[in-house]
Amino acid sequence: WYGDEFNENSDPTSSNEAVDIEECMRYAKEKNVGVILYLNDVGAKKFGLERVLEQFAEWGAKGVKYGFMRGSWEERVRHTRNVVELCAKYKLMVIFHDKPVPPSGDRRTYPNLLTKEFGHSQADAKKSYFPEKPVTSSFVNMIAGPLDMCNGWFDLNGAHSRVKVFQEIPGTVAAELAKLIVVYTGWAILPDSPEEYLKKDDLFDCIRKMPPQFDSYKVLDGEIGEFITVARKAGDNWFVGALTNREARTLEIDFGFLPKDRVYEATLYQDADDSHFLNNKEEYKIRKVNIDSDTKLKVKLAPGGGCAIYLSGELQLDKAIGEARISDKNILIHDDYFTWGGSVIKGDDGKYHMFYARWPHGSTNRIDTIIDKSFMGFKGWLKYSEIAYAVSDNTDGPFEYVKTLISGSGDSTRWNYYDAHNPHIKRFDGKIYLYFIANNPLHNKKENQNTWMKYVGSQRIGVATAESLEELIKGSYQISSKPIIVPDNKNTFHRVVNPSVTQSPDGKYLMMFKSSSQKDGHGHMTHWIAGADNPEGPYKLIGPVFTDEEYSAEDPYFWYDKTRNKFYAIIKDFSHSGKLTPQFGSLALITSDDGITNWKPAENSLVSLRQYINETGDTIKLAHLERPQLLLDNDGQPLVLYAAASLKSPFQYKSPVKEGKPEHNTFNVQIFIDTAY
Repeated sequence: WYGDEFNENSDPTSSNEAVDIEECMRYAKEKNVGVILYLNDVGAKKFGLERVLEQFAEWGAKGVKYGFMRGSWEERVRHTRNVVELCAKYKLMVIFHDKPVPPSGDRRTYPNLLTKEFGHSQADAKKSYFPEKPVTSSFVNMIAGPLDMCNGWFDLNGAHSRVKVFQEIPGTVAAELAKLIVVYTGWAILPDSPEEYLKKDDLFDCIRKMPPQFDSYKVLDGEIGEFITVARKAGDNWFVGALTNREARTLEIDFGFLPKDRVYEATLYQDADDSHFLNNKEEYKIRKVNIDSDTKLKVKLAPGGGCAIYLSGELQLDKAIGEARISDKNILIHDDYFTWGGSVIKGDDGKYHMFYARWPHGSTNRIDTIIDKSFMGFKGWLKYSEIAYAVSDNTDGPFEYVKTLISGSGDSTRWNYYDAHNPHIKRFDGKIYLYFIANNPLHNKKENQNTWMKYVGSQRIGVATAESLEELIKGSYQISSKPIIVPDNKNTFHRVVNPSVTQSPDGKYLMMFKSSSQKDGHGHMTHWIAGADNPEGPYKLIGPVFTDEEYSAEDPYFWYDKTRNKFYAIIKDFSHSGKLTPQFGSLALITSDDGITNWKPAENSLVSLRQYINETGDTIKLAHLERPQLLLDNDGQPLVLYAAASLKSPFQYKSPVKEGKPEHNTFNVQIFIDTAY
């Protein structure tokens, strides 16, 4: 980038006519992209190694790729140590290419030393290696440290015809993929062109899932110079790679290293039946199987071939939910009320207790015909919703209505003057906490808002607290005297609604909730995390979940998964961007390691489309599928999904059953999640 790298006048501390390095670094920082800068030994020694590295660090480089070190072996060993130490001083990672000294365990002392191009590299294919090489080097050279052998060629048939690719590359694409798992590189440097990876995007998807660093590894089987099978762990997922020499063979892979009682979806990237490292290099096949700790899987390797396996331990809900059969017992519906969202908890009596929102059809209970025109029919949720209580002997129903538990207070001085909506039930340290939202438009001092927005803008979150579930059901509870969180008008605006609370491993309480991006409430939906020392709050804003419009969503259900040691949330996708799900209004899964930062769509981000399958196997399309809530086991594993639904829009008819349009009524659906998935 700074000119002819072997010319002593090429200056690595400044830009040149071809490259404005400072502008490149500025642009990379703007796009949140880290940059590793190449440095030839000639430039390092001519312009002063420390001066060059200090300049790289000042520009914001993340690391250095050091090439073509000169000198005797002793001089190169000493200089390698000097380069690594100075890079550590300036907080730079370092990769050595082009005749580096062998790995010697020095990475244990200097973790900023990522890898060395040793053990022979395929870069430029100046001296292509044959299949027996990686099944030998992995046992010999790799013991002392990572090897950057530039594995991962996909264009094996035509690469040698390109400029600076000097020989044919013997191997199969399945083996090239497996090498990225078997041969630990510290940081994979892919040798092929982006166009070639795009041509085999289904194969590249395995590389796309690989982390920059693996957590741990296991050598499952092998014989020097013959074959090797290695498993590498990355979070909840595993990658398995198997390689053979020039001989075809069938290997049996024992997955006994997996945790008990966990089923993984495994994607196998294999040689085709007629693959060969010399004359049929690019044929491959992909298949999926379920694998657990009892599985012993036989895989066929072509001559010079290999197999890569990706085992997903990530939470996957769409299969179980998408294939569940829903009958009348799994639906809670009222002929004269709109039913909306159920939150369920298991009682000491062994029964399952649901708390859900409902409000009457038509104009029932509406008190002021002029003002209440805004709240007729389904839109009555904003003023006349109540929290009802139902019970069942089973997790997924049938649930039977028992009574109404909480309504608006009717006290014009309180935050919950009107409404009691979107309940969320939790048990912490034996006590019961029923979170919900309500409103008081008299507390909304914003001017120039219509009646509807006055009510919307006064929505707040509170909690009803009881000593036990039995006390809550009897009506012996205390409702918070004021909201447990309010908009800060810097990040969260207009309203705070739809709370979901979980306890983190450190004992603190985290709440995910929805707000608006604009002060007038007409912006897109945003999601945030707040924290408290106690379940009843008050909660203080910690940071964002999603604030961009392309991730607009609502109705979060938030929990901690003890098995996977991470946080998840199910949300309703309220964006047409396709970033969360392929369908507007469907349910999406998002995740974060600490529950606070770096929220992102989960690997298996689709929870459910707006549909379900009935007991006869027919797919029932839905206008709405919202307010997801879960029943979890003690380890945070989902057992049942509860959601609000409608077949057709409930906004069109104020009294859908009386008007002969029952398909426009709303209902709750309870979907059992088969843990076999």
